[in-house]
Amino acid sequence: MLKIFCTALIITIGILSPAIAGAQVTTVYLVRHAEKDLTDPNNRDPGLTSQGLRRSMDLDSLLADRDVTEIFSTNTKRTLMTASALAYRIRKQPILYEPGNPAQLAERIRSQYAGRTILIIGHSNTLLPMIQILGGKTSITSIRDDEYQYLFRLTLEGGNMRTEELTYGRLQLN
Repeated sequence: MLKIFCTALIITIGILSPAIAGAQVTTVYLVRHAEKDLTDPNNRDPGLTSQGLRRSMDLDSLLADRDVTEIFSTNTKRTLMTASALAYRIRKQPILYEPGNPAQLAERIRSQYAGRTILIIGHSNTLLPMIQILGGKTSITSIRDDEYQYLFRLTLEGGNMRTEELTYGRLQLN
């Protein structure tokens, strides 16, 4: 009797395993770096303004209960400073990625970070292509140089992608 039960259990697990694996939820938050310091027009890698630092802390507060496990950032002061509060809290260094190759990052996320919640910090000209490559859709067609408030949440579950267009910076995430 025990042998029959164990056999039935193993078969059931074998049948359900793909369904369970396919049901995992991958959540990707995407933001542009916070407000950058433009006081020195010759500085090719500026940091953040005081408003940008506040936005960085707002981002950390907003994502505090979202179980972010990894942060991906380009290798600029402004993106790394935007990541700093959250990175400190979750005790993870941002993983650097090449903004010119969004397909490589998208594949890495799909293959190595399925079932997790991650944050990608990029630039005004890299976020929308990244959303598209990840399979998301957005009504926003461009991000102006003075727009820092966008927060996109992509949720992949069972082959279905949902994209949410949110804002942050003294505003709450739904």
